[in-house]
Amino acid sequence: MKHKQIIAPANLRLIIVAVCILLLLMFTRSQAFPLKIDEIKIEQTATHQISIQVRTNDGRTAKMELYNEGGELVKSIQVIHSKINYVSNLKYGTYIYRCISSDGDERKGKFLIK
Repeated sequence: MKHKQIIAPANLRLIIVAVCILLLLMFTRSQAFPLKIDEIKIEQTATHQISIQVRTNDGRTAKMELYNEGGELVKSIQVIHSKINYVSNLKYGTYIYRCISSDGDERKGKFLIK
């Protein structure tokens, strides 16, 4: 009985290499890159109101916490990448913000309501 070869050895090698490359691509894309906070913009838009815009490296959400000068938490919101969020009813004074990504990246700063 003769043995028929279905796939030529050269073609088999190409198929194996292609499958390995596809598996490697799938594996590297499945690895989550750490969420980093790239930029934070805080601007006073009206009396007692600010706009907050946070940019992250991959578009995921981050948590923004606002504290008054006494260290008391005034507001805590989830911010979406590049979306402008408005916070109103803030009294005049200096505020401290803390922006935290789900992967632990943290940025702190201050802003003033005039």
